[in-house]
Amino acid sequence: MHSFLSRHTTTIKNLELYGVGKPSGVWDPLTLSTPRLSRLERISAHPCYTLWVLNNLIMDNVNNLLLNKDASPNLTEIGLFSESDWNVAPFHYSLFDEALERIAAFPSEKIKLTLRFASFGKSNMTDWIKKHLATNNASKSTIISRLNNVTSLVISSFSNAKYDYKVIEMLPDWLGMFTNVTAIEFTDQPHEIGKKLEEKEFVRKVALACPKVGLLDVQTLKFDLDEVRKDLMNAEGGG
Repeated sequence: MHSFLSRHTTTIKNLELYGVGKPSGVWDPLTLSTPRLSRLERISAHPCYTLWVLNNLIMDNVNNLLLNKDASPNLTEIGLFSESDWNVAPFHYSLFDEALERIAAFPSEKIKLTLRFASFGKSNMTDWIKKHLATNNASKSTIISRLNNVTSLVISSFSNAKYDYKVIEMLPDWLGMFTNVTAIEFTDQPHEIGKKLEEKEFVRKVALACPKVGLLDVQTLKFDLDEVRKDLMNAEGGG
């Protein structure tokens, strides 16, 4: 991987690493150097690789964090992929938190963030979302609410993902924790989950929980949440 990136340090604009998995043995993104990809516009990968690349984009050296706005000025799309094959190794969503910490510190005002979920492993998507909802109060801090530079959010999945239907009930409040997101998209969802996300009640809950979000895109359907909120207000006022 290091050799490949070294050869293409000035040409890579779109870096997508899927199915690579987390390296075994010694692996510490903070101590492994990689060339700065100065032309990078989009990166999607296992959170360990995303963290590795972002660290080297904004660090002067491993001990001195330097928020360099010129490190990768065109990087506006960042994706975190979980692993879908539970036979290889369980995926722990705490890895998302580590990468999100670095994304929150990245010097860009508008980031399109993609989170690709699979529910295999000891700590699944439902547990991870529930944990963040539990810490969303004045006395505790969650990385989700500190992603001020994320303005667009994409929730992706796998066709064979094993969803817990309880997560559908939690999604609106969790989405509301992204303070500056104005557009949300659900894509690559299992068919039965996609149908749940298209239901009017779910759309209404998202509209109320996410007052800044104007567009909700579910598979092939687009919902204008400003209009949804307007209709709800009219219904409450009897207008």
